[in-house]
Amino acid sequence: MSQVILALGGSGHVGIGAVHHLLERNNHVIVPTRNTETKEKLEKRFSAHADHLHVIVLDGYNQENYKRIQTYITTTFGKDGLDHVISSSGGFCDTKGRLLSSTTTEEFTQLFNERVMPHHESTQFFYPMLKESKNPSPSFLFITGLSGTYVFSSFSTLLTIANAAIYGIVLSLQFEAKQNQDKVRVNELRIGTFVRDQENEPDAIMNISGVTSKYCGEALVSILHSTAGGKIFTTRAKQDYQDIIDEHKK
Repeated sequence: MSQVILALGGSGHVGIGAVHHLLERNNHVIVPTRNTETKEKLEKRFSAHADHLHVIVLDGYNQENYKRIQTYITTTFGKDGLDHVISSSGGFCDTKGRLLSSTTTEEFTQLFNERVMPHHESTQFFYPMLKESKNPSPSFLFITGLSGTYVFSSFSTLLTIANAAIYGIVLSLQFEAKQNQDKVRVNELRIGTFVRDQENEPDAIMNISGVTSKYCGEALVSILHSTAGGKIFTTRAKQDYQDIIDEHKK
């Protein structure tokens, strides 16, 4: 049965693999993007699924634009029409190699606005919609990385703080779902590999192993369509993705 999935960050290397598999399964996929060029690339890439791909051009992730997405969903699919949300927005923002003690308050605030706030605001706008979904088992899946668990270079010190904050958002929403006995399944996938969009790209970067976006996307979709809730999945190698896929095929 066709479902409706909002893929925040769906035009990136990680999200686009999930978009591929979701469209292949005849789902409706909503992908916000920041410019018409990306919209055209997505529509060309997935032209065989034109009736199920919904690309919305926005000037960024903020409350006004989240309201626009809400309106599109309710107008097109109904107030109870949203089945799943993938939140991989935020991106790998440039921290300019700054250490914490040399970071200004303005730079620190900008980091949180770019990296953390999109995840927070997506829960504000779309978690309540999932609670009202006609789907008996809707889900909210956060996509993060392992940089919140350690500092791997001078360029990642601030990302460690930002990603750790996103971990806190995930844990808080998982607690809320459990305490309120909400039907929404809240999960997180922490990606510890390099995700490449094309088969001919390097297998590894800076000694970090890589997988294709399609392979990563298959694992994401496996989590969405499983019964898993309140889980944190971690991948450090290709086999970890395969384990997720195999587990949820059962």
